[in-house]
Amino acid sequence: TYGDWSSDVCSSDLAPPTGVIDLYSPSPDAVTVVLEVPETAVRTLEALPQAERLEGDGPARYSLPVNHERWLERLLVVLGAGTRVLEPTEWADLGTRAAARVLERYR
Repeated sequence: TYGDWSSDVCSSDLAPPTGVIDLYSPSPDAVTVVLEVPETAVRTLEALPQAERLEGDGPARYSLPVNHERWLERLLVVLGAGTRVLEPTEWADLGTRAAARVLERYR
């Protein structure tokens, strides 16, 4: 019944589905990306185990290994406006391209 399913799903002792813990598991050949993010995005990056906040004045900057360009595109959309890819420079416009594709779907 719905009640039984609901209580099972809400139970705090449920283990996460197989593989969920390893969703963000960089490979040895991952590309190191440096992002500059607005304060509104800091909590999201802090939740990623491999994201490392870089020292310095000014906007928050993070370094993290990325396996796939598409994964980074999704992250950039989640992080929102004001997030910039500083390194590698060939991915500097990745967020803009991803956002344009998302907007195109709604036209």
